Amino acid sequence: MVPAPRGTDSGLNNEGAVSVSEPLDFLRATTYKQREVCQVLSNIAEGEVVANEVIDACQFLTVELILHLSDEAEDMVPMLRERCKPHDNIEPILEDVSKEHGLIRSLGLKLSRGLMAQVASNPNRKPSKPLRTQAADLLKELRRLSAIENGILLPMARVRLTSSDLEALSLSMAKRRGWAT
Repeated sequence: MVPAPRGTDSGLNNEGAVSVSEPLDFLRATTYKQREVCQVLSNIAEGEVVANEVIDACQFLTVELILHLSDEAEDMVPMLRERCKPHDNIEPILEDVSKEHGLIRSLGLKLSRGLMAQVASNPNRKPSKPLRTQAADLLKELRRLSAIENGILLPMARVRLTSSDLEALSLSMAKRRGWAT
């Protein structure tokens, strides 16, 4: 497997950070960071703002989460489609996840642009009503995706993906992040 830098890109908690050489553990660690971002989004939805937390959350939403969604959409989901058995009945879930990815990507980028503009103009101003609504919408979708990832996708991947699949997933994830050629 590909060695990769340990740690995270954002200022969010990176305790227990894992290497991309353990791709399923790396994906799971990203879902834990999603939980931290969900807390920030909850605060924003309630009209609270702490500028450095908003900046860290926007960094996660526009970089790390986009990479994570690509890891799943471009690699893990196709691998699961190939490896899962018909009785696993996972296809409807994979279809839902594919739709969620697009929605979350769009909501995250839009919200991040708005939040960063607000922080740049006045870091102590409460989020506008549209930003609070966008944060609540994204929060709902991220929580749903996180539940599916942790409750279904990752456990199924641990059972169904082969060691060759995991090596390919690791390499693809490392390349996506510029950690391998």
